[in-house]
Amino acid sequence: MGKSTFGDELSRKLEERGRSVVRSTTDLFHRPRSERMRLGASSADGYYLESHQISTVVDELLAPFGAGASEVLIGAFDEPTDQPYLRRSPVPQTAILVFDGLFVHRPEYRDHWDLTVMLHADRRCDEAWLHFLETDLPSDPTQRAAEVDRRLELARWPRYRHGWTGYLQAIEGVEPTVEIDNEDLASPVIRARGDHPGASEPPPVS
Repeated sequence: MGKSTFGDELSRKLEERGRSVVRSTTDLFHRPRSERMRLGASSADGYYLESHQISTVVDELLAPFGAGASEVLIGAFDEPTDQPYLRRSPVPQTAILVFDGLFVHRPEYRDHWDLTVMLHADRRCDEAWLHFLETDLPSDPTQRAAEVDRRLELARWPRYRHGWTGYLQAIEGVEPTVEIDNEDLASPVIRARGDHPGASEPPPVS
């Protein structure tokens, strides 16, 4: 959906306005692959519940940052090498934490946010997904069906699709501060603003 790109651009805009930014993402807090896949490669529960080091994010980043710590952990794991990789950052006075990633409205994180953004890019994501499934398929129906099945397995479709659906059900009734239509990556558009501290001054998106 462009979460990291949006977070990077938001950080740049804030810095251009003279604010200090501490930048992090759930991508830097994955759990080891053996733990992420403990329930099986297609498990939706494994995707939502076991993808990230949730307690580390809270205990080493969100809670200390909120308490005014001078340094916080902004990363704990390198997914490509499947190895721990600790990264720390100093926290300047009046710094803003910009944190992006999957499942950031989950209950464990919710009380630590001053302002949250939900990006919407369903059409763009669905178009990319259909392109992956339907491009260059064999003409023979049996071979075509087998290739679609192979691509679904390769993409772990139940894990990601059903895991995301389960997350949306878990946060039903939770309203982000700002909702942004991110179908066009070059021109995000504010779709809605919630009744939340900071909502009157949404993040810059241009």
